[in-house]
Amino acid sequence: RYLDAAEELGWTSLLFIPYETISRHWIEQTLGKKEWQLWLQLVAKVNPVAIEAFGIGDQWLGSKALAGGSLEGKTCLFMEGGLPQPLQSAEE
Repeated sequence: RYLDAAEELGWTSLLFIPYETISRHWIEQTLGKKEWQLWLQLVAKVNPVAIEAFGIGDQWLGSKALAGGSLEGKTCLFMEGGLPQPLQSAEE
């Protein structure tokens, strides 16, 4: 499941999964594979700014670090931001 998330959203996305809201059990056992893929696609569609940030994080890490290599010599990476647009709510 986590490989699917990394491939769909970027490896850096794994650092930002809010486990207090989205449990490991939900990711690993509650959703079926097709439901998980649909959920990942929905995340990408509704939050393109996050996907862009994850891409920047992946570039900063580089292929060596993503393959388990050292981060020695890397400068600190900071991500700052606010909401790009007002929050919207939907009623059923």
